[in-house]
Amino acid sequence: MARPIVEVEIDGEKLNAILDTGSRRSYIRAEVAQRFPAVPVREFEVRLGGQTLRIQEGRLITGMVKDTEGKGYLFSAILFPVRDLGEENGRRIDILFGSVILEDWGTVIDDSVTPPRVDYRILREGTLTELKERQILRLRLSSAYPLGDLQGQWGINAVARSPVPDPQHTEGLEQ
Repeated sequence: MARPIVEVEIDGEKLNAILDTGSRRSYIRAEVAQRFPAVPVREFEVRLGGQTLRIQEGRLITGMVKDTEGKGYLFSAILFPVRDLGEENGRRIDILFGSVILEDWGTVIDDSVTPPRVDYRILREGTLTELKERQILRLRLSSAYPLGDLQGQWGINAVARSPVPDPQHTEGLEQ
């Protein structure tokens, strides 16, 4: 299966993200990550691009991820900064979304077509809700990982609100 590349927008900057179901964690190029707040995590080692890397911090990233139809969904997630994520199909990879966050988003990858179609079912349905003023409104945690593991090593892995409201039709929507 080809790994789909999707567009992510962070602070108005368009970035390339690869959806990698073979990676458990999610990563971001350190150059992009440096402008976001650091989040303490339990130190770990990972093998990426043929190198063993020591990860000592996460970064709380907020942005918009797009499906293949171009519809955007807001997300916040703790991603782990790495120096380089390489290139795929001649495009520099800025973010690698791993299986845990893809599962949280209800990601469906249809690789029967080229390029693969991507849908974020849970984000589209709006059943995963963002943190608001430090209070959790509603958070769907995967039962595959104990809460202590998520809080200790991963922080809160992914929270989001979807779909992105049309600015012309936001009257009456809770902000």
